[in-house]
Formats: sequence, C-alpha cells, structure tokens
Amino acid sequence: MGGDSCSALQPLRSAIPPSYHSPRSGTPLLSAPGLSVVALVLFVLFGSLVAPALFPLRLLDPAWQLRLAGTLINTAAFPLLGLALLQIAAELGPHDPLLKSRARLCAQLAVASAASNADLNQQLQKLQGPVLGPADIAQPLPLL
Repeated sequence: MGGDSCSALQPLRSAIPPSYHSPRSGTPLLSAPGLSVVALVLFVLFGSLVAPALFPLRLLDPAWQLRLAGTLINTAAFPLLGLALLQIAAELGPHDPLLKSRARLCAQLAVASAASNADLNQQLQKLQGPVLGPADIAQPLPLL
C-alpha cells in the first residue's frame, strides 16, 4: 500500500517545473518582475504595520513615542529587504522600464532624506559609495 502512494506521486513531481511560479500569474517568482512584486508587498506590509502605531498623532505623549519607535525598530527589516530585492530585480531586468522607474524612485527617496549636499556626501562615504567632487557639491540637491 505504501509503495502505491509513492508511485502515485511520481507523475506529480515530474510535472512541477524547476523554478517556482506564482499560482495566479504563472510568472516565475525568482525573476525580475517577481522580485519586484515581492519588494512592493514588503513595502506595503511595512506601511500597514507602521500606520496604526503612527495614528493618531500624539507627538508629546511618551507612550506614543515609545510605541512608534518600537514599531519602527521591529519592522525595519521589511523595507530594507524590499530595497535589496528591488535592486536585485533592477539588475536582473536592466531593460525593464518599470523596474528602472521603481529603482529610480527609491534612489530619489534616499537622496531626499539627505539635508544637504555635504550630508549626502557623508552618507555616500559611510556606504563606501562614490565621493562627490566640489563641482557636484555646488549643484542643487535635486539635480544630483
């Protein structure tokens, strides 16, 4: 009896493709569009976890501040993993305009978090990124 059940599963195992596919769309989850969708899901998950801790705003309430800080710390891995997956997706699909626009949006958000060109240069040096020259620092921040 036990041998019959194993032999009955053999056709099912051979029918499964080598790469994982999403059940609805049929596109591979490990492809560039699949990774991009997973990154977006992680961003939405982060937003849905932070929003209840953020609202209602009670900026001077220490309990609210602690709850928000705890939520941000505990959920920080979701957007970071989303950013990493989005960058990997952009590298896997360099000619996909949707992936390029999403990666560009994330880069613009990272630049917008910098207060000045000198601050941006400091952050780039901490990340061992490119160093901005004097001509670059003289440009307005949105042009960088």
